[in-house]
Amino acid sequence: MRLRQFAYVAAAMAIASAVPSVFWTLGGTLLLDTVGGSIERLARARSVSALVLGATTSLAKLGAALLALSLVRPWGRRVPWRLAANALTSALLVTWGGANVIVGALALTRVVSPADGLDEYALRWHVYVWDPWFLIWGAALALALVSFRREHSDDRQPGMSGVRAQVPGSGSAQDERRHPFPSPARQGKLEVDSTKEAQ
Repeated sequence: MRLRQFAYVAAAMAIASAVPSVFWTLGGTLLLDTVGGSIERLARARSVSALVLGATTSLAKLGAALLALSLVRPWGRRVPWRLAANALTSALLVTWGGANVIVGALALTRVVSPADGLDEYALRWHVYVWDPWFLIWGAALALALVSFRREHSDDRQPGMSGVRAQVPGSGSAQDERRHPFPSPARQGKLEVDSTKEAQ
């Protein structure tokens, strides 16, 4: 897979992650019990803080989708901080997803005990669905960044700046264009050059 595919995968995963967030913010409850904990309680309370949190989360995920697309769409060139923002997003996603998968797995195996009790149903969803989703999303974004740097480093190969290729006869033609009425001394030089070329 190349840059375009990785970027589109990351953008699609961001949009797919935003869908349930928007749905729950608007009052939906389907699959809300798979989140569990304080987030579930806050979403069911329908308080102002819950609406603000839901809206902020939804916008952040949609913004992350646009950031991923900025790596491959023409309008992305107008976003000078797109690399730094995508790198930060990728680091946060991989850290968040990876850490929660590990902690959740430890809780499911009873190695650790959650402070607010064990909601095994929600925890399984986190370990097998929600948190790996963040981890894979972040990894896809990281691979898109690596591909971006590789492709653009190929475009920045050392050029021949300051060195002008010499083509037989081209110098004289350029001189004639620059000096349509050459001085007698220059006219003599041009005649000598023409004689050499004829030989």
